[in-house]
Amino acid sequence: PSLNNNHHELLELAASFQSPPGRPATKSSSVARRVRGVLRQDNKPRFVSAFYQSNCGDVSPNVLGAFCTDTGLPCDFNHSTCGGKNELCYGKGPGYPDEFESTRIIGERQFKKVAELFNGASEQIKGKRQFKKVAELFNGASEQIKGKVDFRHV
Repeated sequence: PSLNNNHHELLELAASFQSPPGRPATKSSSVARRVRGVLRQDNKPRFVSAFYQSNCGDVSPNVLGAFCTDTGLPCDFNHSTCGGKNELCYGKGPGYPDEFESTRIIGERQFKKVAELFNGASEQIKGKRQFKKVAELFNGASEQIKGKVDFRHV
């Protein structure tokens, strides 16, 4: 994968988080390590995040759409086919043709948005919240997870 063009910008964003007490902030620390360090501080409440996503479907990084490999034209939208065949229909991500670059770009976008939401948070959630997760497996079975999270003790 190519060098991240926004590497400096991401380091600045990570540097905006206060360094944990007793540890010097260094430019060599990874962005993830810097953010995790902030969230582990003893003088701050523990941080819990939840990001709702409906319609996972195809979770590949093909945000530019699907195109026919033989013609370069967009695939049939309703059936994801090219001339009636799905074998010729492939998605393209923001780093096309490099799928790893596409994945990195999308991960960076998600990180930036999470950091923005984290820095702009103004309301603490208290009390109990319920959650439910359903995963449809390819063998036709379903897996359900139900539970409760008590934010008073997190």
